[in-house]
Amino acid sequence: MVMKTPDASTFAMYIVVRESLNMSIGKTAAQCCHAVQYLMADFARCSADDNSIADGIFGNCACFCCMSEWITDGLHTKIVLGADEKEWARLLVDTDTTHRVVVTDAGLTELEPGTDTVMAFVPMRKSDRLVCLKRLQALK
Repeated sequence: MVMKTPDASTFAMYIVVRESLNMSIGKTAAQCCHAVQYLMADFARCSADDNSIADGIFGNCACFCCMSEWITDGLHTKIVLGADEKEWARLLVDTDTTHRVVVTDAGLTELEPGTDTVMAFVPMRKSDRLVCLKRLQALK
């Protein structure tokens, strides 16, 4: 298989971690995985049932097409970013709920039940990423 080299036209899924929670590495990884899983499950549901495409995050045809492209491009690029409390709150207000999922923790390990931990956005071209995502730095 020939691998493509990522560039500005590459589709990427952006995952934003709420840094102020100081989650362990394992907890952070699990929460990021949940976010990707939620997007993939909703996409699979919409793909399997033409009637359900009007529901959920992939009711937006552009989102459905972007996810399809991301899946088939062979790269499956994911970019993990960090957000402080101010940035997190701003993302919740400034971004459309039809383009993202937010992971809410069950509270079984490190956090209180109902704590929002991570959000993931439907894949988009790097060159078209949202302004609010351009402000964020890679998670450290």
